[in-house]
Amino acid sequence: MRATVRFVLLALAFAGGTYVIGWWALPLVGAVWGFIVRERWIGVRAGAAAAAGWGLLLAWTALTGPLAELAAKAAEIMGFSPAVWFTVTLVFAALAAGATAGLVSSLRGADTAGPVVG
Repeated sequence: MRATVRFVLLALAFAGGTYVIGWWALPLVGAVWGFIVRERWIGVRAGAAAAAGWGLLLAWTALTGPLAELAAKAAEIMGFSPAVWFTVTLVFAALAAGATAGLVSSLRGADTAGPVVG
């Protein structure tokens, strides 16, 4: 239960940070998470939370705005289908956040010192 709450809070942090400052919130929140939290597979967990957070943002946009039109136009410009555009968007979020969290955690030495959560 505790891990689920942490995951949801982290996903909300990624979504809220992105809403306020843009995509730069992904590496920023990921770096902070990697610095303050000691857990196994921190990069994978942070990446999954970032993708979930961006999924929330996409769902909110679908409810309040023309997300389908945006996806169609962006996919047309990039030369692939809207489904691929959604997938690339979520994978970008996961990689940007997860890589940063894992790097900061590794540089801090979280894998070898102190208690590991999860």
